[in-house]
Order: sequence, then structure tokens, then C-alpha cells
Amino acid sequence: MDKLSNKSLIFCINLVFFLILLSPQFAEATPIESDGWWFLSIAERYGEYGNDETEFYLSRMITLIPLDMISRIFPNHVSFFASIMGMIISAFWITLCFNSILHHSYAQKMAIPVALLVSFLMVTWWSPLQYTAQMLSLLFFAYIIHKIPHDNSFKYSYILCIFLIPLTHLQSPLILCSILLVESFLRTKYSRNSRIIFFIIGYIFVIWNFTIASSSFTNQIPTQFRDDIQMWHPLAIIFTISILSLLVEKRYGIRKVDVWGGRRGISNLSIIIGCILIIPLMYYGDIRMGAARLVPRLLAYAIVPLSFWFLICLSFCYKKINSSNLNNNRIYSLFFILSIIAGSLASTAHVNYSSRTLMIPSETNACWEMTEDAGLVGLMLEYSNEPNHIIHSPVMLPMSDFENFWFFLHLGDESRINSVNPVHYSALLQTADINHLDLIGTNLDSDIFETWYVAGEVPGACRLLVNPDDVKFLDITRNWDYT
Repeated sequence: MDKLSNKSLIFCINLVFFLILLSPQFAEATPIESDGWWFLSIAERYGEYGNDETEFYLSRMITLIPLDMISRIFPNHVSFFASIMGMIISAFWITLCFNSILHHSYAQKMAIPVALLVSFLMVTWWSPLQYTAQMLSLLFFAYIIHKIPHDNSFKYSYILCIFLIPLTHLQSPLILCSILLVESFLRTKYSRNSRIIFFIIGYIFVIWNFTIASSSFTNQIPTQFRDDIQMWHPLAIIFTISILSLLVEKRYGIRKVDVWGGRRGISNLSIIIGCILIIPLMYYGDIRMGAARLVPRLLAYAIVPLSFWFLICLSFCYKKINSSNLNNNRIYSLFFILSIIAGSLASTAHVNYSSRTLMIPSETNACWEMTEDAGLVGLMLEYSNEPNHIIHSPVMLPMSDFENFWFFLHLGDESRINSVNPVHYSALLQTADINHLDLIGTNLDSDIFETWYVAGEVPGACRLLVNPDDVKFLDITRNWDYT
């Protein structure tokens, strides 16, 4: 392995991630996790209605625009291209991250085992390797962090990433600004540019979220503070902190000693401290959503320091084994025990990963069109004079108009099913990812749907089940264009 070039090593590392995390992708030309299919649904709605403020990511459309363009050129192959784009972006992200640790003296020997350990963590906890706003913003994040120049030689691609990341995702710019802020106070050779980038990203983020994305952004703010916070408040804070950072650097100067992990791009120390500082805000987001999503995903932003620690630990163990007086039997026994432990944990991790992996048929793209052809629009209040509600999968986004959007209730996290009371369920769009646990989680009895009328289906993808009392309202002459 000592003879491998850096390019060959990076290729092998990408191969490790692809074989462990993306191998199911080669079985079906469709996104393999719920978030991937969710963004397909959002892109479909964005192409039809634009940013009508019915969904959070419609106002962060950088991820959606490529899918919308592809859907107009290849309308029947959007899921295939989403899968390909997810793999390409993932490969770029992996390459950027692991390039940052190849300067270590033991990287040639230990980089691939480190990739195995990181892959194992992702299998156990969460994998970002799919085409989503988070994956795209992770790529921008890694490029900004690890390719930051120490002089004024900013590349056009670098400047583009700076301007795009605040428009792509909500979490990533906040984490990035936290890291850049820490770096600006450490007085390293990258502090000046970190301060400039922090200022630019911060201002774009605030202006965008208080104008174009104001509806979705203000919903993240506690109700008691929404009317009190104005745009100039965070802008003033960003300006003040930037000036304070500049004054500190002017007074004490650039430090002569490098901080930990600062040889290539933003230092690992800044990444770790920045991620720690942002934890309270991410924790608040998790509490609001009722699910542990944001805090655990901070590990993806700290993948380089994490990999560096793994590399140092493995290098230390390697040197100790080589320099010790252990006989062969003891060494073989040690590796045998480690193999048993790794094998046991790997089986548990893969069971967890398989439970998160969704193989939704690509034909699911036609499901909402099928419901329209089956007369679903006739169930709406303006035609039936009844507040009929339609249940659907958490990875599907309704294609109804704005007025009727709120009669569609999704299962899963942050579902409005339990908050709508009293309510009459009129139909269920049954897709491949719905199971009895989704229904039980929202206090719905799965048995009630067994007697419902099958109004339409896309073979192998979905069925529209309608309450027998509401079949009379189905009207195939109605569609969303005329509502």
C-alpha cells in the first residue's frame, strides 16, 4: 500500500464508501433513503407551483432547480438522474474530506482502515450519501473549509460555493459560520479570509431568510420572539463580531505556531469548537421536531477531525504492535478478539442500515397523477362540502393547489394527524414505504383500510384507497389546474 499514489488511495477510499453504503443503489435506479425521495417530491411540486411556501425547502431551491430541469428534459427518468447525481456529489465530498488527511505520515498505511471505520459509523447512525439539500450543502461546506486560500486568490468556484450555501440548507450555513467565527479569533493565516467569508455568508443567510424564505424561517423561531426579531438584529450582531475579531487580530497579530490540524484549510480545532458551540441551537431544533436529527448529523461536518483521530489511534496501535515483544500467538489472539467484536458490531449496524434503506419503485413518480385521474380532486371541500383529509407517506409531497394542500396529512415525524381534531379521513395513498408501524405511530387502526375502495393504482408502486362513504365524491373531470 506504500506504493499507492494519492489518486489511487482516494479512489480506493471512495470504493470503500460505495461498496458499504451505496451498494443498494445499484439494485434500483431510485434514491435509497427517505430524504432522497423526499427531495424528488419537493422538486416535482416546485416545478409545478414554484415557491408557494407550502414546504420548507421550496424557498431553498438550489437543490431543486437541477431536478426540475431534468424532469422537463427526461420526465420519466428523474429518479435515475437523482441517484446518479447523489453518487457524484458523494464522491466529490469523500474526496475533499480525505484529501485533507493524506499529509499525515501514516496516511498511506491507515487511510483505508480509517475509511472503513467512518463507513461503519455511517452505517450505524446516518448516511448523507444521497441527492439532498444536506448532501449538496455538505459538499459546499467541505470545499469552503478545506480549500480556503490564505491570500486573495479566490477561485470562481470557491466564490460560487460561498454564495450558494446560504440558499441551499438551513443547518449547514449556521455550522459553517460558527466554525469560521472560531477560526477568525484563532489568529491563524486563514483568519482574515475566514472573517470575510463569515461576514458574506452571514449577511446572505440573514437577508435571504428574512425575505425570500421568511415564511419557513420564522416558523423555526419560538413563537414568543417572532414579532420582536427584525432583520437588522442578526446583521448588527454579525457586523459587531466581525469588527471584534479584526481588533483582536490587529492587537495580538498572527500567531507563529500552527494550531491543531491547520496545515490544509480551516484548522481541525476550529471545526470541533465550532460544532460544539452550535450544539444548543441544533438541540433546540431536535426538540422542536421531536426527533434526534440535527445534533447527531454534526458528525458529518466534523468528519475530517474524526478521521484524523482515527488515523492517529490506528498509527499508535500499529507502532506499539511493531515495537512490542508480543509473540505471534498473542498477536493472533488479539486480532481474533478484535475481529469477533467488529463482526458482531457490523451485523448490528447492517440491520440498522437495512431498516433505514428504502427501495421505492421509480414508478412512484406517477402516483399523484394517478390520484388525479381517479377523481381525488372531487373529495376537496369546495366540491364535496366536507372537510375530507387524505393520508399519505412522509416521503411524498401532495401536488394539490395551495388552498387544498392542508387537507393532506403525512405520516411519520412532525405529522399533523394527531393535531387535527375532529377529522374525517377520506382517502389513503398507500405507497411501498408505508407499514403498520407508521399507522400505529399516529394512533390509526390499519384494519380500517382493508374495506376501503381501491380507486386507482400504479402497479407495484401505490394504490389510492377511498373511504366507502366518500366514493360518491370522486370526480374524474376535476383536476388541480381548475381548482
